[in-house]
Amino acid sequence: MPPAGQLVNQRQGNTLLNANGHHDEAGRWNKAPLEEPLNVLITGFGPFSGILINPSWQAAKGLHGQIMSRRDGRLVRISCVEVPVVYEAVLDIIPKAHGLDLPQSQSQSQLQYDCFIHVGVSPSRPYVSLEKRARRFQYDKLDAVGQACRSAIDETQGRLIYGLVGPEWDSTGTKDDLGCSLDLEEMAARLRTAQQVDTRISTDAGLFLCEFTYYTSLASAQRAALETQQPPKPVLFVHVPNATEPQSIAYLTQIIANIISQIVEKL
Repeated sequence: MPPAGQLVNQRQGNTLLNANGHHDEAGRWNKAPLEEPLNVLITGFGPFSGILINPSWQAAKGLHGQIMSRRDGRLVRISCVEVPVVYEAVLDIIPKAHGLDLPQSQSQSQLQYDCFIHVGVSPSRPYVSLEKRARRFQYDKLDAVGQACRSAIDETQGRLIYGLVGPEWDSTGTKDDLGCSLDLEEMAARLRTAQQVDTRISTDAGLFLCEFTYYTSLASAQRAALETQQPPKPVLFVHVPNATEPQSIAYLTQIIANIISQIVEKL
């Protein structure tokens, strides 16, 4: 069993998953089978204006298919998905990842994720940002293909509002401002110590595709929780600097892995 929080390769991970037992923290063989692995979804973004190679996806994709071990020996499987910088793509990908609005043929095979980490790039920030909240409306910028976000009439002000609209979202009592349930102060402190990286808490995710994705995921977690009568799955958005060098991208991948490790230890 690898040290807690470290990645193992896919082949070794499959061997552990199929074994009739496991090694405990002291290295002793325990015949009791491991619990089912936890599943983590990481998303990064594709290119958009001014960012032809998006470091959020370059950093995230290196973790796809990797397996991590918690301190108690439970395994964690990591899946990564690239999200186009397109409002409609977000609405197609994110709710389904939470198990919502799936076709009947897909509902049985859909992987059940235990937490969601979304990664985006912030060219103006030379540090890592842990986003604390996301807003439902005010998405009036056009996306990477020149399309506007969905809109509805704000009856109180008599004007169009752009954001996550629709009866399926209104019926869940979704607030106009949703926050992250994780202890971001503790997470940032550990990143500063372990990775020696400038990590800050942010309350402004930019009101573009990053924040729209974050809000959609937080709202989807709430909807899924209502349907399953379970607590909402944790959701986090992380902004990374606009790194281009392979060494810098690899470092961002390590930071994301550290964040995963911190979250899954508390699941």
